[in-house]
Amino acid sequence: MKHLVRKYVSKVQLTQEVIGYINSVEKKEGNLQNAAIDNMVPNFVTTEGELIQSFVYKIKNTKYLIPEPNPIVMYFDTGRAYLNVINRNKIILMDQLNLKDEDQNVFKLGDKFYYYFATCVRFVVFQFLALEAMLNKLIPYDFEYKKDDGNKRSFLYKGMQIQRNIEFKEKLQKVIPLITSKDFANSFPKKYHIIENLKNFRDEIVHTKSQKNSPTSNYYSEMYLKAMDFKYEETLYVVRDFINYYDERLLEECDCGLEED
Repeated sequence: MKHLVRKYVSKVQLTQEVIGYINSVEKKEGNLQNAAIDNMVPNFVTTEGELIQSFVYKIKNTKYLIPEPNPIVMYFDTGRAYLNVINRNKIILMDQLNLKDEDQNVFKLGDKFYYYFATCVRFVVFQFLALEAMLNKLIPYDFEYKKDDGNKRSFLYKGMQIQRNIEFKEKLQKVIPLITSKDFANSFPKKYHIIENLKNFRDEIVHTKSQKNSPTSNYYSEMYLKAMDFKYEETLYVVRDFINYYDERLLEECDCGLEED
């Protein structure tokens, strides 16, 4: 998969009339530093007439504007960039593993696995970040979700409370279908299973447990073995399909012809 077209939280193509008006306004040096913009959303206007939302970064008394990227696209593309590195590191690791015993170096082998696993972690975490950011983006701030606790009591969650307090699986299977009338899990059960595998692997990484009830002292071997055989490329395409299912063409491959290694 090629790298993605970068997207922003908001990008609007202005009409020629609006562009003409903006160009007619007198520009004054220091406008940004003197402006009271604490409760305003600043924007850039590009030479192509695009209005791009930004946010303010302050250092002491100096203000800077930074274009506000869409985190879903940024997370996904960051994870995607690690796929080639995972594949390359896996080849290097296997070459080291396949050396004859007399040529083996335990420290070199350890280094090769260290680099391989670290890259796998980055891929998994960023892909799941993209999924969760997508789900939360779909939840309107005023949407209400009623949940029974099984003891004849019910709780009402609203907007940000849903984002913070409802688990990923429940959001995906129950909340999002109520909002969008679209159900990825039921529509694509095989792909949803891959999403579940990603979620489970991510949880193992983020909440790493020491399996001290293991019959051996290999407390973390299950996690490491999963990293060796996890379906990274298949997962990447399923995450893309999931996100574009709810926001068509949000993730678009770039045709600029410039690709990283």
